[in-house]
Amino acid sequence: MKRRLLLLGVTLSLLGGAACGKAQTEDVSRQSERVVSLSPAITDTILALHAQSALALVSDYCRSVERPHAGSVFSPNFERIAGVRPTLILASRVDGVAEEPLRRLGPFVSLPWTTLDEVVNSTRQLGGLLHHVPEANALATRLETELGREAPADAPRVLVLMGPATEDRAGYYYIKHDSLHGRLLSASGYRNAMGSGPTKGQPHLSVEQLLRIDPDAILVLQEAKVTGPPPLANLSPLRAVKARRTTALARVGSLSMGPDVLEIRPLVQAALDRLFRESPP
Repeated sequence: MKRRLLLLGVTLSLLGGAACGKAQTEDVSRQSERVVSLSPAITDTILALHAQSALALVSDYCRSVERPHAGSVFSPNFERIAGVRPTLILASRVDGVAEEPLRRLGPFVSLPWTTLDEVVNSTRQLGGLLHHVPEANALATRLETELGREAPADAPRVLVLMGPATEDRAGYYYIKHDSLHGRLLSASGYRNAMGSGPTKGQPHLSVEQLLRIDPDAILVLQEAKVTGPPPLANLSPLRAVKARRTTALARVGSLSMGPDVLEIRPLVQAALDRLFRESPP
């Protein structure tokens, strides 16, 4: 009987040691991750997943975390990236970018990151790559829930521009309906003045095109505050200008393609609600 108990104790000890050893191996493996992010949106998502300890290098355009810079997806700093011996290189998918040189430096993953569906799916994939699946699933579900709503068919037509929209501009870059910020607009209860279908090519409007579209309101998203008159005040033929329904939302991260978009949505809705409350259609 004593011999059986002794053998049982040894067996349990070995099993426990093996399980502990496996857990320690996984912890060491995660601690040794050296991730290079060449996309600010991906970097911000990594931070939202609480996986920042894996970051070794970030894009030159990343401002949300203090890490050495690695260039950008368009002009990577190959020497610096090679120097950290990356376990994973991440970038948002961009047409025309040569990926093969990056693949020679380490495991490379290019994530589509333009539409809501792409961001949701890529967020889940990112969670799997970084061993933060529950956090990624929670964030993806929140993106789907808060940005997946459609505007009513009779909602006001709003044109959202990427600012600053100063008077000396020869044209304006607008937000597409099928983009992440386009979904932000519809989830706020407003229709995109550029239509609800997918659009191809550069989202650029000339002044003449803008006058033809003649939206009910214009919202300019910009990273820094610009002093002066309301946006596009010089384009007096526009109904939005006549009705004083033009405004700018100046906030760091307002043009972010990362999780910050969730914090921007209620600000967009509040700004537009205020315009239509003060000047009803």
